[in-house]
Amino acid sequence: MKTWLKLLFVVLLLCRSGYAQGFMNFDFEAANTLGYSPGSSSIPTSTALPGWSAYFGISTTPAPSIALNGQSIGGAVIALQDTNASTFAPIQGNYSVLLQGAMFSYPTIAATAAIGQTGTIPVGTQSLLFFSMFSEALQVSFNGQPVNYVVSGSTANYNIYAADMTAYAGQTGQLLFTAPLQATVLLDNIQFSTTPVPEPSVFALVGLGGLLLGCRRWRVSCLGGSHTAPPTISG
Repeated sequence: MKTWLKLLFVVLLLCRSGYAQGFMNFDFEAANTLGYSPGSSSIPTSTALPGWSAYFGISTTPAPSIALNGQSIGGAVIALQDTNASTFAPIQGNYSVLLQGAMFSYPTIAATAAIGQTGTIPVGTQSLLFFSMFSEALQVSFNGQPVNYVVSGSTANYNIYAADMTAYAGQTGQLLFTAPLQATVLLDNIQFSTTPVPEPSVFALVGLGGLLLGCRRWRVSCLGGSHTAPPTISG
């Protein structure tokens, strides 16, 4: 009996350990803003972004609080944006995260804004997907290594980005999203996928196809659809 109890205890520990290593709250919907008014300048990070840590500048010490429906007036800002936000409304659902680097460089203020969490990337993962507005300057890294991403889709309000993560599948490390100096990023719906990122050649072919189609339409419009008879040559 004691042996079975010991085995059960070990299994429970292993299950708990495996669960603790998983990433969480990738859509930011686990926020609890009860008691915090819209436009609040401070809400505990653990309450606003369960599972995530917030960082300003080069500091490795997590920030204890972030803003609610805030935006930069000069310095770096991390803000949870809900449906009451006047400027940066959530991309989807009830919450998105706004990352804004400082508008100008100054020695006494933090230049960058970042959120990150540590976990294990599921085995079989081939790509990282996320929704975002204004992401051209966003820096993504895993375990300190930069992660390059491409646009894999778009809507009227945001783009869908994809990054190749096959090299990191099964590894444990920190996934970090950083807005550098003078960058503004609205982030949401982060997820790991077993679908690979299309090769750059695929994007190139799509672009070339669009270019050729545009040229064909341009040629037709220039000709105006009129046809003149070829000149006759008299002998």
